Amino acid sequence: MSAGNARPVPRMFRFLSALLLGGVSVGAQAAPEREHLLWEGQGHWSAAAGLPQGAGFLLAGVAIQPPSADAEPGEAPRGDGLAAWIDLEGKPRWLRSYGGDGMDSFAAVSPAADGGACLAGASGAIDEARDAWVVRVGTRGETLWQQRIGAEGDDFATGVIALDDGGCLVALTQEVRGVPEIRLHRLAANGKDRGLIPQSATGKKAWPKGISGALHRLAPVATADGGLREGGYLLEGTQFDGKGQSRPFVLSLSPDGVPAAPRLLDRNGSATRAFPQGGMTYVSWHGYDRQDRPLIHGARLSADGESRLTLASGAVLAASLAEWGTRGVVAAVNIESEGAAPALHITPFAEQAKPLARFQGKRGFALARAERILLVAGATAPTVHGAPGRPWLALLDDETAKPAPPPVTAAETSTEAPAEAGAADKATVPGESTLRLPDGGQLFAGTRERSGSAWPQAYLRRVDADGRTLFERDLPHPQAVVTAMQTLRSASGYLIGLSVPALPGPASQRLLAVTVDGELILNTPCAEGEGRFLELSDNGKGHLSARGERTTPERSRPFSCKTRL
Repeated sequence: MSAGNARPVPRMFRFLSALLLGGVSVGAQAAPEREHLLWEGQGHWSAAAGLPQGAGFLLAGVAIQPPSADAEPGEAPRGDGLAAWIDLEGKPRWLRSYGGDGMDSFAAVSPAADGGACLAGASGAIDEARDAWVVRVGTRGETLWQQRIGAEGDDFATGVIALDDGGCLVALTQEVRGVPEIRLHRLAANGKDRGLIPQSATGKKAWPKGISGALHRLAPVATADGGLREGGYLLEGTQFDGKGQSRPFVLSLSPDGVPAAPRLLDRNGSATRAFPQGGMTYVSWHGYDRQDRPLIHGARLSADGESRLTLASGAVLAASLAEWGTRGVVAAVNIESEGAAPALHITPFAEQAKPLARFQGKRGFALARAERILLVAGATAPTVHGAPGRPWLALLDDETAKPAPPPVTAAETSTEAPAEAGAADKATVPGESTLRLPDGGQLFAGTRERSGSAWPQAYLRRVDADGRTLFERDLPHPQAVVTAMQTLRSASGYLIGLSVPALPGPASQRLLAVTVDGELILNTPCAEGEGRFLELSDNGKGHLSARGERTTPERSRPFSCKTRL
């Protein structure tokens, strides 16, 4: 946004957007420590996502640049969007800042299937209204495109999902005549804004008035014929009633982004955090007891009802949620007490549970899990002079609940140059799975590592009896692994069982079919969760079936599905 179209910003709305996206610090606390810093400057991490196959984590937040020593009194600081990819030991693969000369920040991140990511937040000049801001990055954090979405007021993106077509689904809050309203936009693979998704199929209903939150991918849903369909998405947020009350809510959306009615959680609350897991949704929000004392509520929501609890009470801020191995769902609860340094507690999702881990002088704004590691990310406490803290993170081991890697400092930041465009893939020996064909040829399913990418590229290769390649094609889910193959009876081609890890959200098992020439003719979900296919079947009349086993931290469970070709 240029100075030529500067817009005034209502004071309350500016505070709300700053609270979500950076620029507001609460209280004056002890000086920060340096043990878990990736960035030497001020700022914080706002969002994180675990990557599949042990590739580590993506982080997003804001790097705050304080005014220079010769700045005018009261001059506002500027900020850059901050993002990083770190491995499971906490070492950065890349670390970059984004933006211009104003206040730019990220509040959400979603890994993309090509090894890049969608980043979302807000961007604008100092002391002007900001626009919602989405940046699509490549495998080294390089900007592929960026898009701003703005109206006449202060707008900011709070949630994002990377789509299979290379685009981004974005949840944002947009100021309309001084009132914040929730919006959902779909951006194409080239960054073009495809426009607002209406609340209903007719487009006549407006989106809720309030503050949007994060977007989550939902698990596939069982169909009447024993198959699965795409599960859609979940949006968290806070709805305003126009009478000074705010109500936390969660809202489910179809795979096309069309939402159902909001599920309201409380008469007065805010800062909703949700974590969908299977058929259950875990939710936390900031509220008050009957004596108007602050506390963190929690609820387990299902189609059959809900159960409620109190996660923490006293002077508390919002709690983020994630799964942590056999400990189940855990919450990052920020404890704020007057006259004392803030404390961050990692607690089970249970009534006033005893913390599993504590961090003094830290605040946690994001949780994510990859392999057996839980990432906690946020900021150190503000300094005694009231300056913002610094981006901070910790990695906790599943078994010990103690810090997993050695401390990480800015000196360890990677300086490796970005990979050149079109760099050759590192070929691996094909045949992780092999299907011998009636004509004497073979069908290989393999993976090859891609330079600078978080995930390998899955592919199929068919050869004839003399070893000559007849076709080779990449599979539509590059990070997946083929666990079963069979020749089709209903058509000239092959049936493929594909295990797709989370990206993020639930992993899934998918059925694919390709012709003898490699053309994809079927790509459908079969089961949710980590696992593998054990048997594929084709009755010769277009009816396909499969069975396999899901793998969980505790045990294996069978799954099966049916579909038509």
